[in-house]
Amino acid sequence: MFETPEQRASAPFLAALLTCTDHLDDLAVYKVCARGSEPELNDLLRHATNSLVRPNDWIVQREQSRKGVISRADLMMSDLPSGMVLAILEAKMVYSTDVIDAPDLWTPAFDRDVTKLAASGETGSHTPRFLLTWVPHFTTVRRRLRYMAGHRLVGEQWSSVHTLGQTRTAMTAALTRLGTDVRQVQVRESHSLDGDLTLDAYLTAVS
Repeated sequence: MFETPEQRASAPFLAALLTCTDHLDDLAVYKVCARGSEPELNDLLRHATNSLVRPNDWIVQREQSRKGVISRADLMMSDLPSGMVLAILEAKMVYSTDVIDAPDLWTPAFDRDVTKLAASGETGSHTPRFLLTWVPHFTTVRRRLRYMAGHRLVGEQWSSVHTLGQTRTAMTAALTRLGTDVRQVQVRESHSLDGDLTLDAYLTAVS
């Protein structure tokens, strides 16, 4: 039994994060993350979550606007029969090394999303709201990224200047200041000719 509306609303997203890239090979996952393609990852999550919530007659949709609720939510889960909004998500991607080395590049955008989420929701009800953060950690890079900060050349490949553990600790601390109940999920490990990465996702409840 779920204790809060946030826990109930977050459960299908957390479960779907574990499987949303299963149909892609490692190279495809690497390329999506190397491009910084947050919308593509959001689409993968939308599809995987819908496969879980359809029996409840719920639906997850991208780029949704609802008058009096929110203007253009990255992801919105609603009840089909009633139209009631069950969850609102705003999503961002940040490379793991930037979490430590370049906070000024990403924290303003995160702050804006948290402000947007805090002002959203249906009048007279408590709509669960979440900040979804995609965080790829490129352990090794054999085909240059478009943005190579945070990596040093070692032989014929580049390596991250920070460990996965260091970046996870920093990301959790940063998100804890923005919301509550930060949930971290390891979405995928990818090992390909282009490089090796771990893709994490964080779901943070915003009050």
